Amino acid sequence: MIAPAAPLHDRPETDGLHAVSSTTPAAIDATSAGAADRRLLVLAILLGLAVAGGLSIAAWATGLVLYADGALFSFIIGLDDAWPLVWHIMPARIAVYLMTVLPAEVARDAGLPALAAMRLYQALFIGFPFIGLAACVPLLPRGARWLLLFPTVSILALGISALGYPSETLLTLSGFWPALFGHRYARGALAGAALTLCCTAIFLFSHPGMVFALPLLPLAALLCWRECRDGAVRRRLVQLGIAEAALLALWAWRLSIEMSDPGIIRSGQRMWSLGGLEDVITLQPAIAIVLLYIVLWAVLGWRRGRGALWLALAAFPAIALLFGLLHTEIVTPESHYYIRTALVFLLPVLGALALWRGRTVPRGAVLLVMTGALAATQLQHNLSFLGAWLNYRDSLAASVSVGPARVVPLQQILAGRAVPTARSTAWSWGQPYLSLTLPGLPRYAAIVADPAPTSYSPFRCSQMDDVIARADWVPADTLAVLKDYVCARRPD
Repeated sequence: MIAPAAPLHDRPETDGLHAVSSTTPAAIDATSAGAADRRLLVLAILLGLAVAGGLSIAAWATGLVLYADGALFSFIIGLDDAWPLVWHIMPARIAVYLMTVLPAEVARDAGLPALAAMRLYQALFIGFPFIGLAACVPLLPRGARWLLLFPTVSILALGISALGYPSETLLTLSGFWPALFGHRYARGALAGAALTLCCTAIFLFSHPGMVFALPLLPLAALLCWRECRDGAVRRRLVQLGIAEAALLALWAWRLSIEMSDPGIIRSGQRMWSLGGLEDVITLQPAIAIVLLYIVLWAVLGWRRGRGALWLALAAFPAIALLFGLLHTEIVTPESHYYIRTALVFLLPVLGALALWRGRTVPRGAVLLVMTGALAATQLQHNLSFLGAWLNYRDSLAASVSVGPARVVPLQQILAGRAVPTARSTAWSWGQPYLSLTLPGLPRYAAIVADPAPTSYSPFRCSQMDDVIARADWVPADTLAVLKDYVCARRPD
C-alpha cells in the first residue's frame, strides 16, 4: 500500500525550482517531475515573462500607458494634486493611490520634473504585476517555486490583454497571487505573515471586482490549516484572519462611500454584468481564445499519458494558427477598456486551478506549448493595437508641438495619420490631456480636442485656475486655451 504524501509544511525544502528530495512539493509525483520536465517548466515561465515583459516595456516606451484614462491620470500626477482631484471619490481603491500615485507625487515634491514623475507613475502601474510575482517568491516553499507559473500565466493571459489601459484590476492581479500563496503555504515566521497581510490589503483595496476571487483566500487558509499541525503556523493563520476581517470591514465601509457616486455605480453595473463580458468578447475575441487555452491546459496539463501529450502538442499550435489566419483584428477606442471585466472573472478561475492542482507538477512540455500559443495570440492582438496607437500618437505629436496655442480638432489629427483610414484609438474627452503628457515633445503648444460644445470635460471651470498654477511644464498660452475649452463645457 502506498503511503499518503506528507503535507507540504512537513517536507524538507530545497532551492529554487529544482527539487531533489522525493519528499518536496515539486516531487509529489516523482515519475513525472524529472529533470527534463523541470527544465521545460522553467523555460515556459521565462518565455511567458519575456513576452509579457517585452510588451509592457513597449507600452511604457511608446506612451501607450496614456491610452484612454491614462492621459488624465498622468496629467494629475504633474499637478501633484491627485487625491482631491480624482482619487477621493474612490476610497475603496486606495491601494492604487498609495502604491502608484503617491510615490510619483512624493518624487515630484522632491524635485523630480513633472513629466518624469508621470513616467515613474506609469512604470509603477505597468510594472506592478511583475512586482506581485516577485513577492510570491519568499512565500512559496523553496521546492515549490514552479508554482510561479500560475502568476506568470495570469500576467500573460490577463494583464497583457489590458496592455496600455491603467485599470485598477492590474493591482487586483498583482496582490492576489502572493496573498493566495501566503495563505496556502503559511509558515510561522512573522515576516511572511506581514508580507501576506500587506499583499492581501493591496488586493482588497485595488478594485471592487476583487470580490470574485476573494473567497479563494480563506479557502487557501483552510487547506493550509487542514494539512499543517504546527501550532505556530495555526496561530499565524488565526492572527491573519483577525487582521483581514478588520481590513474587510474597513473596505466595506469605504466601498459604501464610493458607491454613493452615480457614475461609479453605472460603471460597476456594466462591468460586472454578462453584457459587459459580451462587450469584452466582441471587442477582444482574443480573450475567448485565452480562456480556451486555460481550460485546455487545466484538462491536459497534468495528464501523463502519451495521448494527452500529443493532443496538447497539436491542439495549442492549431488554435493559435487558426486564430491568426482567420481573425482580422479590429481596433477601436474601447479595444482594451472593457478587458477589466474579463480579468476579474477569469482571475478566480486561475486561482482555483492553482489550489486544485498545486500539489502536483504539470507536464513541462504541455505548459511550454500552451505558453507559446498564448504568447503568439497576445502578440498578434497587442502588436496590432500598438501599431494603431503609434499611427495616432505620431500624428498628434506633429500637430501639438509646433505653431501657436490653439485647439486642434480631433478629426484633423485622424486625417493626418500615416494611414488615415486606419482604426482610431482616440479617447475623445481625454485628448486635451494626452496632448500635454506625451513624452519627448519639445513643446506643448496646442491641445487636441473634440470641438463639439457637448463634449465631456473631467474638470470644471472653477478648478482651472488651480490647474494652471500647478501645470508648470505647459506654456501659459496653451493653458489659457485649455481653460477656455473647459469653461465652455463645464462653466459651473
